[in-house]
Amino acid sequence: MKKLRKYHIGIIFLSLLFMLGSCDEEEGSLEEFMTNEPGTITAKIDGENFKSAGVFPITVDLHIDEDYNQYDLQIEGERELNGFEERIIISLFGTDFSSIKAGDVFVGGADLNMGLKRFDGDFFRISRTEGDDTDIISDSEQGPASMATVTKIDFDNRLISGTFSFKSIDISDNTVSFQITDGVFTEIGY
Repeated sequence: MKKLRKYHIGIIFLSLLFMLGSCDEEEGSLEEFMTNEPGTITAKIDGENFKSAGVFPITVDLHIDEDYNQYDLQIEGERELNGFEERIIISLFGTDFSSIKAGDVFVGGADLNMGLKRFDGDFFRISRTEGDDTDIISDSEQGPASMATVTKIDFDNRLISGTFSFKSIDISDNTVSFQITDGVFTEIGY
């Protein structure tokens, strides 16, 4: 009886290994699955390529305040490379989210409350090294040099795409800055 039970346990164990091996071949490894989420954010940071990747490569938060007819859409792309974590955050503010269309431009520091701009943007680069829980935050320069443009929005499938560029200045040392260029966010689910 004990030999038979060991035999069955062995067969079950081998079957599980075979099934797990088959899943990896058909669907990719767990790591590939985790890093191949829909949507991407790419850019150049001081000329070096950035592409969202990792366990949570893209994070999105949409807040609509119906009382004031305002919205805040925050899109964050993250990557980790050799123990160095880097994030780009694109915050888009405005009135009447349902009226966004391709071609709409969000300028860094535009003043919604004064009615000067319909759209407002804020952009950040955040980094930290492995084992250090301190974020190094750089905030976008205000004005038209910091901007994002919507290139496509699909309200039915809740997807947004666009481009962005900005200069970010370290908030604790204004002599340190980063130039973010060629930024693209593609089919980001919100």
